[in-house]
Amino acid sequence: MTEIQKEIILKLCDNNMKVVPTAREMHYSHENIRGHIYRIKKKTGLDPRCFYDLIKLREMVLAERG
Repeated sequence: MTEIQKEIILKLCDNNMKVVPTAREMHYSHENIRGHIYRIKKKTGLDPRCFYDLIKLREMVLAERG
């Protein structure tokens, strides 16, 4: 995953899995965020829009950051 995608995962957690507030906070369009979500799902097999998958993705991101 790219650094932007990792940041999106963490921001989705902070914004209760809502795309529009995440997009506003990151200064991106909601279409851009949805595109990144699609690519995250395609690459990892985990859907950031699903609570349990988002938690797994968050754990992966935090583990990488140490």
